[in-house]
Amino acid sequence: MLPVHSTGSPACTALVEARSALASLRGEIADLRAAVEELRPQPDTAAETAAAEVSAEHSTLLKTAARVSSASLLCHRDIWEFITAHAGRHPHFRVPPQVAARETSGSAPLCPVVP
Repeated sequence: MLPVHSTGSPACTALVEARSALASLRGEIADLRAAVEELRPQPDTAAETAAAEVSAEHSTLLKTAARVSSASLLCHRDIWEFITAHAGRHPHFRVPPQVAARETSGSAPLCPVVP
């Protein structure tokens, strides 16, 4: 059980001041939360609906692309680095265990061949 202090004791005064400061901080936090909510962008339902609508031709193309489970690439070394830098972070993209270099015609650099 907590000791009972008289109303004018230093401990009681400190407790009253602490409670007052806490109430003031709670008010400031509530004001800050309201300000943050006002700053958050509000979703524009019209824009989301317009972005979701695609033509039948595009929908067919997307369905065809979705059936592809793997692809073999023959590309320039710089393009391969670009692809792996951008797509390599995606969980569905797997870098092959080996990339073979193949001599190209002329003075072009070696190209990676991905099985």
